Amino acid sequence: MVATIVQCGIPELLDRVDAPEGFRVEYVEGMIVITPPPDDQHETIAESVLYAFIRSGLNFVRPAARGYCLMRGCTDMRKGNHVIPDLTVASRAFTDAERAAAEQHRNWMPAEALDLVVEVTGSNITADTKGKYAAYARLNIPIYLLVNRDQRTATVFTDPSGDVQTPGYAVNRVFKFGQPLVLPEPYPELDTASW
Repeated sequence: MVATIVQCGIPELLDRVDAPEGFRVEYVEGMIVITPPPDDQHETIAESVLYAFIRSGLNFVRPAARGYCLMRGCTDMRKGNHVIPDLTVASRAFTDAERAAAEQHRNWMPAEALDLVVEVTGSNITADTKGKYAAYARLNIPIYLLVNRDQRTATVFTDPSGDVQTPGYAVNRVFKFGQPLVLPEPYPELDTASW
């Protein structure tokens, strides 16, 4: 008997995962992560951030619907993170070339355009607090807002290393729920009282 090895990239690998309807399938720091749909509190927090961003006049704000990867490393199994944040803000519109590249990568959009990502912890807290922290730093996303419901804190990570070997953020500021959450310009201050 001869074993057949099928070579595929991460987008193809993720497409092969048989996940229930509504579950997110991501590739985070070398592991396939399957996340169930968010609960009501998760959605309430994510929506409050989304609406605050929209009311402030920010452009290119998107709720969790799209996945992102670095186009230059999209198929690299060692560093090819494919993440679906709860909310994203791009610094600009995607170019026609980026849209065309996304079509070649099963609609995974280029992370290079992202300025801010938001994660609200859910059932897989390790993925949000450890795996995605490293992934977003590797993807060189300038601002990562982590809302940790268990600790009742929101942490703003800035100044990513972009380093593949030792990913991280140089600055982190922690805000307790109930305190105003101050984000870098041009983002609005967020009211966390209802979180």
